[in-house]
Amino acid sequence: MPGRIMGALPRQRVVLEADMPPWDVFISYASEDKDEVALPLSVALRRAGLRVWLDRQEIRVGDSLNDKINEGLANSRFGVVILSPAFLAKSFPRKELNGLSAIEDATGAKSIIPVWHRIDGTVLARHAPLLADRLAANTDDGIPTVTTQILDAVADTHTALSPLRLLGNLLGGDADGEAVREFLAFHPDLMHRTLHSQPGTERWSVHLGPASVDLCASRTQYTTGETTWFLVQFEPPGSPAMTGTGPAAGVERRVAELRDARRWIARNLRAARRALPRIDVGFSGFVVSGRRALLDQGRATALREYNRELLGTTVRTYDWIVDAAAEDPE
Repeated sequence: MPGRIMGALPRQRVVLEADMPPWDVFISYASEDKDEVALPLSVALRRAGLRVWLDRQEIRVGDSLNDKINEGLANSRFGVVILSPAFLAKSFPRKELNGLSAIEDATGAKSIIPVWHRIDGTVLARHAPLLADRLAANTDDGIPTVTTQILDAVADTHTALSPLRLLGNLLGGDADGEAVREFLAFHPDLMHRTLHSQPGTERWSVHLGPASVDLCASRTQYTTGETTWFLVQFEPPGSPAMTGTGPAAGVERRVAELRDARRWIARNLRAARRALPRIDVGFSGFVVSGRRALLDQGRATALREYNRELLGTTVRTYDWIVDAAAEDPE
């Protein structure tokens, strides 16, 4: 019956990602269940830090569908199988299920994580009796609950810590702004994905006159040669961006630093461009502080109004980075 997912290995030591398959989970599903279950579940799992293989992400024009599916099955630690009436009616996903069963037989490990969707044990027993008596997650409980149950099953075995999961752990603790900067410098792709900047352009702790900027990164349009710079200041994730009376003191200080940097660039363009090629006063500035959950409705509204008053700078929470890292690649 649905409930806590069983069959995972006993808890073992954490191992390096280099020792693990490239994917934590592969989601097997019927196309009819894609929008309602597979896509939102993949986003939720990725936001939690799992590396998820889904055909929308990985299959490109010219790829062999069978080869890609075999790759996902062979290189994933777990297969999340969305068992539904549509799934059981199709031969294609049933073949994926057989592949997962073969991996279980070869390794002796329970690598299938069943998720029931609009189905009960009686119907499932007629099609897959071996799965009918296994505890499973159920979409009737909601995607957040299903996500938590899958994370519990995956965490009971070797756990590969992806950058997104590590970031989540960091933000959930008492890290200060410096710890966050060090982490993001080690995983720069998280910020490039957030800013839509180009890898390799990042500069950390850049001095622009009186201001020290935590992160500078850029994007160049190859058709026009136009370069856009993004300057980012980080406050502690545990510090709310807004207080009951307005922006937090740390946020105001960081906004003022970006304002000072803009003024200095206007007066010292040649020197500024020695540090940041093609920079100008039109850069996009960001101050990152706190988490979305720290803002009640009134403070969230106040933050939006504050951002409208700013020129060239936007205040964001760290959920901005988390959400960008968890998005489906197109």
